[in-house]
Amino acid sequence: MLFTVPSPKANSSQTYQYNFKNALAVRPSVAIAVQDFSISGLGPHAFYVTPAQVSSSSITFSFAWTAPLWSKLRFNFWASANSQIQLGTSVVTNLNVVGNAATVTTSLQSAFSASDKPVIRAFINGYMSWGQVIQLAVAPSNLEGTTLSVKIMLGLTTNVTAIWLSYIAFSPSTTNFGAYGGAINKAAFSGSLDTDISSSLYGNAYLLYGLTQLSLTDQTALSYSSGIKDYTLSCSASRAIDSFAIMYIVAGTLPSQLCKGCGSSMVAYGNSCLSACPLGTTPKTYSDGGIACQGTAVTSSSMVGLSQQTQTSAGSSSGSPATASPTNAVSTNADSLSCGGAHTFFNGY
Repeated sequence: MLFTVPSPKANSSQTYQYNFKNALAVRPSVAIAVQDFSISGLGPHAFYVTPAQVSSSSITFSFAWTAPLWSKLRFNFWASANSQIQLGTSVVTNLNVVGNAATVTTSLQSAFSASDKPVIRAFINGYMSWGQVIQLAVAPSNLEGTTLSVKIMLGLTTNVTAIWLSYIAFSPSTTNFGAYGGAINKAAFSGSLDTDISSSLYGNAYLLYGLTQLSLTDQTALSYSSGIKDYTLSCSASRAIDSFAIMYIVAGTLPSQLCKGCGSSMVAYGNSCLSACPLGTTPKTYSDGGIACQGTAVTSSSMVGLSQQTQTSAGSSSGSPATASPTNAVSTNADSLSCGGAHTFFNGY
């Protein structure tokens, strides 16, 4: 979701309503992660993005700020009514800072069992700063029953009195979906980077990624952005950033379940289940035993193009490459991934 502010004014806000394609049976829980922003400078200011209203059919998000510094903010979110994953947001408007750190608490919907080893992550959704710099980091620090503690770490000259957070918590040993995650930490960063974050999942996945740490001391304008496409995480900044950290979580159907129930078509490629990988791709066996095809299939149209190029000894071709078609490359009756059953466990993203 992207908020743009063509003419920033002090003490303003914007709202955006996201409607679910299909209404949920119950009201979902929500977590937010900030991925892009553009500011004209620093100084005392506050901002936050939060789910102002949540129903079974829609979410109304609110982006608010005090100083007219913000021209853009983009975030991604998870919304889920699945009891296997716990999502939430929290705000503390009077931080008790001791030794450049504070601990805030929030409540989970339910406690994990003693045998669980839950994965817990927290994201920055906003803050109120009274200083000229911002040096801020958040991280889960303790879990007792349903009480989750999150540590807020501040720089020596950072004066933050309020914090807005999101959290996610789940136990990999008891969920019926696959998930993994990681972090990108950069210091004295400028320009851009691309990082391969592929691991144990294949195909379409649910992504939650955003800032967990930010250090800005330069008072000049800054545009920062991040994104994930085809399991590649990209970041860019218009000028040097002292430091930042991004946490990401990737979740989805385990590869072994993608083609479950598809008979002999047990190999996933794109949105299809095949009996073997098409020409031009290579099979990859995942840790759970699932098999998927990596690369792009050679189609009949691309083979004709290659033949013509060879016969005429032509140079580089113009135009777009042919779209891969697993049906044409291998079989005329390839099964859809849907033969493995329903795979959607989050109802909004």
